[in-house]
Amino acid sequence: MKRSNRLVLLVGVFLAVVAFVGIAVILGGGNTGGPPAASIPTTLNTVIAVQDIPLGTIVKAEMLKTEPRNIATDRKAGAFANPELVIGQTTRRPITTGAQLEAADFIDTHSVTDIAVPAGKLAMAIQVDQVSGVGTLIKTGDYVDMIVGLTGDKFPVVTLDQTTKSITVVAGLNSTSVKLLLSGMQVLGTQLPPPPAAAEGAPAPSGQPVTGLNAGGLENVIV
Repeated sequence: MKRSNRLVLLVGVFLAVVAFVGIAVILGGGNTGGPPAASIPTTLNTVIAVQDIPLGTIVKAEMLKTEPRNIATDRKAGAFANPELVIGQTTRRPITTGAQLEAADFIDTHSVTDIAVPAGKLAMAIQVDQVSGVGTLIKTGDYVDMIVGLTGDKFPVVTLDQTTKSITVVAGLNSTSVKLLLSGMQVLGTQLPPPPAAAEGAPAPSGQPVTGLNAGGLENVIV
């Protein structure tokens, strides 16, 4: 083979190798270090109140909007991203216009730190037990009626003798009387009692949860 023919052959092989490498780089996206790194989102959808939502309100779709908020700077850690998660739930604290809706808005912690009494209203604290307070089913924002039950020995039915002016208790009649005192009161907060040991000034036993009502304990309901 002539010298010129060899040179042409070598040049052809070199160009073929260069072309192969170029095609491989193009098909591989120019990344020889593995798949591209996934981008980290900086914003997330956030559910926002478009109006004031009072305590005890069942949330509706028209009360909400969804907009992106920066995760690092202006989005609460417990904020909701999907409005369907809160529609139909009852608020356990007031929510103001523009506020982000979060899980704490729908949880009654049974711990009162501050009470916002509506203008023109008065609040009072009432102690209830497991029976009169329906266990711990009464939650902040609920509406309740206050009734009183009077047993026959405390409020008996009597008759008055007009002649002798004597009073006689009527036995076996109306042994218990129930009267409605107040109707439609809204619960502004609930407070569970401390466990027995803590109530006496001693530390609570290790591992004993401070939840629910103690046996025979009382719960403070503020209405």
